[in-house]
Amino acid sequence: MITASFKCVFVAMAIAISPVAAATDLPSYIVQGIQQMGARIAADGTITMGTLRLVPFLPPQYNPATAPAGATLADCFIHQDKVSYVCPGNLQFAFLQNAAGELPHFSTGFMPMSGFMLPLDFVAPAGFVPPAGVALPTGFTIPRLTPAEMINQMVSAGLLPKGAVTFNADGTVSVNLNGVSTAYMPWRLPVTTQQGRYMPGMGYGISFGNGGTITFPDGTIYGPGWYGMMGGMMGWR
Repeated sequence: MITASFKCVFVAMAIAISPVAAATDLPSYIVQGIQQMGARIAADGTITMGTLRLVPFLPPQYNPATAPAGATLADCFIHQDKVSYVCPGNLQFAFLQNAAGELPHFSTGFMPMSGFMLPLDFVAPAGFVPPAGVALPTGFTIPRLTPAEMINQMVSAGLLPKGAVTFNADGTVSVNLNGVSTAYMPWRLPVTTQQGRYMPGMGYGISFGNGGTITFPDGTIYGPGWYGMMGGMMGWR
């Protein structure tokens, strides 16, 4: 649960990184406050502070020039959902969770304000999970984040040893951990358009089930053994 003020979060987490790239869609008091702390504002209005990323949600007919004179970051306050912030000028900011091995998603409990939507030029990260009930901009697309790419993220983050998991050309997956090798077959593959994208009802990260199954957020399931094309799971290796 977030209890500090929006300004305190900025001060605590901001680090000296690249200067502001563009911020034509945010009120000047936010641009100036963020710029003074050395954080980064992308062209779509998202704010990056170290490993944190804040995404703005905007009301219909949003106009950054209508922010009240004299407003500061200290005037932002925590929303009733306890995980997002509301700022002068009618903006709501939500934290985007983007840990390695998970699809990017917003904090649990996040409630977008009624009618608010993502900026028209919002750039979705691969595998992005839009919040329920939010209208998406026309033409909005979400790049895929496949199971293999999720594993590569975990390797890059040091969560898995390099070479521990190999996605083979024949569709199988080889896992070698602690000197034990296991071959996995695809037990379920979603349709092509669903692969690499969140399937409602799934977790945001990789989960493990009975019998050694591995389930990915797009609905892909791998399991040890072999799979019969005509009759489902036919046996175990």
